[in-house]
Amino acid sequence: MKTKGIGVFRDTKSNATVAYVIFCVVFVMVFALMFKDAMFLVFGFPIVLLFALGSSFDGGTTEQDLETVGWSSGNMKNAVPIGIVGGLSGLMIGGLITNFVPGQMASLVPDLAGTSSILTASVIPASLSISANIFSQFMVIAPSEEALSRVLIPYASYKAFKNWIIAFVVIAPAIWIGSHIPTFIAQGAPQSMYLVLFVLAMITTAGFLLTKTILTAIISHGVFNSGVIIINGGIDITAYFIVFLIIAVLAYAWFKGDAKPLKLSIGR
Repeated sequence: MKTKGIGVFRDTKSNATVAYVIFCVVFVMVFALMFKDAMFLVFGFPIVLLFALGSSFDGGTTEQDLETVGWSSGNMKNAVPIGIVGGLSGLMIGGLITNFVPGQMASLVPDLAGTSSILTASVIPASLSISANIFSQFMVIAPSEEALSRVLIPYASYKAFKNWIIAFVVIAPAIWIGSHIPTFIAQGAPQSMYLVLFVLAMITTAGFLLTKTILTAIISHGVFNSGVIIINGGIDITAYFIVFLIIAVLAYAWFKGDAKPLKLSIGR
């Protein structure tokens, strides 16, 4: 197969997904520097491990390596609308749950730019905190958490227990929900928030297994988190621009993408 590129940057296919995974890691470091908090670097580990896992299968090109672990731009004609609907469905179901059982869904979303301590230490002005937070959901939070909870943990769990259902439906959601416990306790969040998290885990898992691309889960997660941020914190003119930019990127991905048959299946 003929390669194309400039200098050392040669590959056999489009590298949109490769660029995305690299930019996710880059923005982890950028946010760590801008907010002057090394803890942000934690979000980079799952993405790097995902890339390492893909490379271990020796699929060929970088994009093929990532495709073996579900980080694929294939099926975007389905991934984009299913991801958006999944995120909005999570918001509606979460709203119903918190309507019957008092609770604030804001505790579900990692706020990378909202606390006074961070704003004091960072170079991000308070007026841009909502914009930075929304942007970070699609470039840092959702890619990292979905790589961890929808690929790495299920893969490791399957290797241990040889059961995909246990891996995807039991162990992965349990560990993901468990990682939120310290935040919930610190914020005094009610137990209903654990149910909301489980619902979101099932939505993102179903989207991933249905379309066979983790980008569906990332879109759902990003839409859900951004919706919570906007509902609780409002939106300003800069945030409107960020939202428009995200919508434009998703629209372009849908327009340029292809469609594959949908089949909800676990494992191979």
